[in-house]
Amino acid sequence: MVNYSNIETLMQEVLKRTFQIVQYAYDNHWEDRKNNTTELSKEDSRTLLVIPQYGEDRENNKEENQVSEQLLRFAFVQAFHEYVRYNGCKFFYAAEVPTIKACGEQEKRSGDYDLVIYDAKLKRICLIELKEGNGVQKETEKDFIKLTKKEEGDENVQRYFIQLLESSNDNTINNINDKLSNVKTSLCNKPNHCMPVHYYCYSLQHGSYNNPKVWKMTFQCNMAECKLIE
Repeated sequence: MVNYSNIETLMQEVLKRTFQIVQYAYDNHWEDRKNNTTELSKEDSRTLLVIPQYGEDRENNKEENQVSEQLLRFAFVQAFHEYVRYNGCKFFYAAEVPTIKACGEQEKRSGDYDLVIYDAKLKRICLIELKEGNGVQKETEKDFIKLTKKEEGDENVQRYFIQLLESSNDNTINNINDKLSNVKTSLCNKPNHCMPVHYYCYSLQHGSYNNPKVWKMTFQCNMAECKLIE
């Protein structure tokens, strides 16, 4: 039988390492098209992830590097592999995993989870949605509709929404807080969307490799209010 407290410990440790990996890549591994970068040393390879540049057809024609949801996904996978191998755990994962039940406004087709963690019997024990940037509320709500749905697993199945920001300020955090409060209000009208979700948000601008700055909260429709706790 799975000890579900171990899942929470795993996620706490894996997410801490995930944010370290993303931060290190952001600080040190930017794609260089002008041959200005000296060859990286072996000691520099804490991660093999590179932040790529946008193509030359980008509208503003500036040399900008692309921080994406895929960066967050691959960093999580690296951190997950490291944790499982070091601790000898029997956990597995898959990407782009279909929901069990139909989701969405009309609930006519299944959605996909960005990542799912499985136990040694290959049963779903953790559902994960990833998000880069502070997008529109509708997109965030779609992810929470999937995560909070009761038919996707009992109370032992953990659910996580993980958000990566390249930059942030007080207004950004207030905006996210308002957005999640609006999502909560919307989902309160859906009786089957009542499962709690662990929310983590990381800002590259304010974090560092040795001291990742993370905002986190537990999201649930019956909460009196939604707050981000630093």
